[in-house]
Amino acid sequence: RENNNIMVVTFRTGPYKLEENIKSIGIEVYNLNLISIWSSIKTFNRLLFVIRKYKPDVTHTFLAFSCLIGGVMVKCFSKSRIIWSIYSTNLKRANNKLGTFIAFKLCARLSSIVPDKVVFDSNSALNSHLQIGFDQNNCNVINNGVDTSIFKPDKQIRRLFRKGQNIDS
Repeated sequence: RENNNIMVVTFRTGPYKLEENIKSIGIEVYNLNLISIWSSIKTFNRLLFVIRKYKPDVTHTFLAFSCLIGGVMVKCFSKSRIIWSIYSTNLKRANNKLGTFIAFKLCARLSSIVPDKVVFDSNSALNSHLQIGFDQNNCNVINNGVDTSIFKPDKQIRRLFRKGQNIDS
């Protein structure tokens, strides 16, 4: 982080709790203030302004809508490397809002063109996205969770902790 400028750009309106946490560690947050479909032209213009002003080397988008909109705009208006992070498994229409469902489908079509890498949080998420047409050549899995060979239940530590907290066994 010392040699890089990190910035968070969000489609949300601010301020919000996470924004405060991010700013407290010295990272700039830029809210695009997407309120509705009717405000999208202004939002896209704000995003274009940010892309042109800051000229990112790497752009990391998270979730389908920001991967689609942010990824396409960055691809068109910069030389940035693009990483999509997508953490969803159930891509059926019945379980998603129409806009999210359409974004998944469009991301699948663009997955070989827009992102340099697509990161999933599980093999099941990867497989779900491959089934709807994601390009497997640039997909990676970074699992959520912990190494259970290192972090595992320990009855003695549990007993001592509970005793220290005055919790009945």
